[in-house]
Amino acid sequence: MRFVPRFFSSPSAWYFSLIPINMAVGSVRVVITLAALALGATIFEIGLLIALNSLVSIAVSIGWGRVSDYFGLRIRFLIVFFLASAPLFVLLGLATAVWQMILLFTILALATAGIQPIAAMYAVEYRGGKDWQKEIVKYNSYLNTGVIAGLVFSSLITLVIPLNWLLYLESVFCVLSALVLWRTAKEPDLPLERHAYSTANLEEKEEEATAVFDYIKIRNFKLRHFLRRLKPIHLLFIACLIHWTGVYTYVVGEIPLMNAIGLSASVIFSINVAENLATVVSYSTIVPRVKMDYQKLVTLMIGSRSALILGWVGLTIFITTRVSYAFIFPLILTVLLLLFYALLWYPIMCFAISQTQPNKKGQTQGELVAVVSLANVLGGIIGGVVIGTFGFAVGFAVAALIAASALLILRYLNIEIKTD
Repeated sequence: MRFVPRFFSSPSAWYFSLIPINMAVGSVRVVITLAALALGATIFEIGLLIALNSLVSIAVSIGWGRVSDYFGLRIRFLIVFFLASAPLFVLLGLATAVWQMILLFTILALATAGIQPIAAMYAVEYRGGKDWQKEIVKYNSYLNTGVIAGLVFSSLITLVIPLNWLLYLESVFCVLSALVLWRTAKEPDLPLERHAYSTANLEEKEEEATAVFDYIKIRNFKLRHFLRRLKPIHLLFIACLIHWTGVYTYVVGEIPLMNAIGLSASVIFSINVAENLATVVSYSTIVPRVKMDYQKLVTLMIGSRSALILGWVGLTIFITTRVSYAFIFPLILTVLLLLFYALLWYPIMCFAISQTQPNKKGQTQGELVAVVSLANVLGGIIGGVVIGTFGFAVGFAVAALIAASALLILRYLNIEIKTD
């Protein structure tokens, strides 16, 4: 019998394993972007860096979610992913050219893309499905706590060490998460309906919502009729794809603009700390108190986030007009953007889980991640081309327009959460 400290004896102690891994994975985009800029990367190369990482994430997140469902394993997969990420962070720290960083960051997605869908489903299952919506809130709170801790650590440590040394330290966080998970978690019991060859409810399965990538067929395509034929979960995925394409178009220019207006790496990390702290606060205090209908909430958050992205157009004035208080404006906009993210992502996750067959929940979470990753690919390409060609102002305006276009899809969507 292995020794488990009393601090980790609670069934929910496994959540602590999410903190070190997200200290590494959650802050890596900021670290990699700043490191690439230091190596002389262009805006197009930054977009390519983001796009290729997300392109790999698309297939991998679906595949790992499906394999995890098939074998009924969560913890073993997570430990493998945590340990596989560690040497890749070391190699990223050793990179001396932009192309090396792009290649290694793309390979990193092979491990990191499987973490979110499998960990999210373990959060739902480890108590046998009891109060699973509350567990999702807890899962996201710990996840974002890790991101915040990583960004705080990064903002302080980069004052005394180079960025590539920070990547070496992040590899240690990956190993630490694997050890904590190994000590605190056990595989959930595999119910009959989650077996790969379950014979339960075979007649009903054809009528249930299927995975979005198994459903869409391009035949006799007419947009309006096509949208009305789709089930709500499929419409939600399409809305997510459109909205996050706009968001990731904006993301391509976010850090480069802050760098262009003269903000230091430490200040940029600090802004990211504040925005992720807003997400934790939103999940822990605001989300549980929201009584608004989920469909109205999703509509409001998409509109509000699109308006905040448009606000970045005004920040371009600080490229030519340098002021000491310029950091205040990106701070406010990013904090609000991430505050609203929690209020948007929570109903999306709950809806996706409630609409899916028991033996496909991990796969569906993987597909949800894949949809966002596909948006990351499209946004990375669009942002790299538009911002690189026409500048920050045009790029942010285009990003806001794309993000707001998801509201058109919501006209055909009726979000109702199944609680049974």
